[in-house]
Amino acid sequence: MLIGFTSAALKRCQRLCLTSLPLVIGFLPLSAPAAPSLSSKKNELKRTKPVPNVPGLEQIEAKVKAKAALLIDAKTGEGLFSRKIQDRHPPASTVKLMTILVAWEQLKGPNGEITVVKSARAAPRNVPLIPGEVVKVSDMMPAVLLGSDNDAARALARYAGGNNYNNFIRLMNKKALDLGCRRTVFKNPNGLPIDGQYTTAEDLMKIFHAAISVSKIREWAKTKFFTLKTKARTQRVKNHNK
Repeated sequence: MLIGFTSAALKRCQRLCLTSLPLVIGFLPLSAPAAPSLSSKKNELKRTKPVPNVPGLEQIEAKVKAKAALLIDAKTGEGLFSRKIQDRHPPASTVKLMTILVAWEQLKGPNGEITVVKSARAAPRNVPLIPGEVVKVSDMMPAVLLGSDNDAARALARYAGGNNYNNFIRLMNKKALDLGCRRTVFKNPNGLPIDGQYTTAEDLMKIFHAAISVSKIREWAKTKFFTLKTKARTQRVKNHNK
């Protein structure tokens, strides 16, 4: 979901954040504040030429293989590089950023316990859940964010939607509009392929910054491993975000 861009030249550019599709490539100190609203930076986001005196920026065009990409200054919101930022693409597991954000807001943090139902099962399953078991929200959220687990995303969505899965999808789309994401539609909380679900590099950047503005979500994102106890087993979940 979040993949670190670690070329030697770009390691020195510690105030930059690159969002591309079908991947999100992040190069932003997770302790940094969220960038200003991108909607106020429309002219800057149109800039496509490298900015002088930024080491390694001239290599972006050649290195980024994504069909759509957006590079901004994480502190100012200034657009530094863009490629088809309004083109629609399937979001894949980047959807889980919105899932965590909406669940956090609905539950007022990682509060509550989820009783897993059969409809929560979704392959591939990194963290298998057993119908009838009870799992804490505080365990389910990092399972979604770090483990990118599809079962956990569905179970969390149902619970945070007031035991109503479809209501949670509605809340995801409402939050997208609230953030100014005009070319994004969500149809599930885990990003598995489904017709009509899409986002853009520009919209995804807004969602990314809204998510990491929550200190606990930033803390989880920096965690390399966490231990998850479920009825199936106790497992050490590795953070997939490089």
